[in-house]
Amino acid sequence: RTRGLETAFRWAPAAIDGLSIEGNAAYANARTIENPAFTPSVGKVWPRVPRLRANLQAAYAVTDRFTASMGARFSGRMYNSLDNSDINPDVYGGVSRAKSLDLRLAYDLGRGLDAAVGVDNLTNEPSYQAHPLQGRTVFAEVRWKGLE
Repeated sequence: RTRGLETAFRWAPAAIDGLSIEGNAAYANARTIENPAFTPSVGKVWPRVPRLRANLQAAYAVTDRFTASMGARFSGRMYNSLDNSDINPDVYGGVSRAKSLDLRLAYDLGRGLDAAVGVDNLTNEPSYQAHPLQGRTVFAEVRWKGLE
């Protein structure tokens, strides 16, 4: 049984042209109520369902062609086993809390071409979901949207 609350929003303040802020958050109390096939799981938290998960992103269109954005993600402690017996979440095979701060700069080159650079997990926060999630990652991209 899962009981919880989820919300999402988008806000573009009229006083700051080009700024948009959006986010979502979910609270879940997910418990196994009954499981005759594996009774040690009764009363335990469902695997891979955190109590709290949230995302927040801000994007600012500096010009018609140039956009800067920042995103923050958080996922609370999770379990990988039905009976919640995995007691060390911060190792290979575990499922730990995850938080990340991401930055991106994008430029519209025209003719359907976009270029961007950024950093995912800027603070290099370690986390696991059975395997290590990516550490700090710097990227560059070029995308063609096709002729319009």
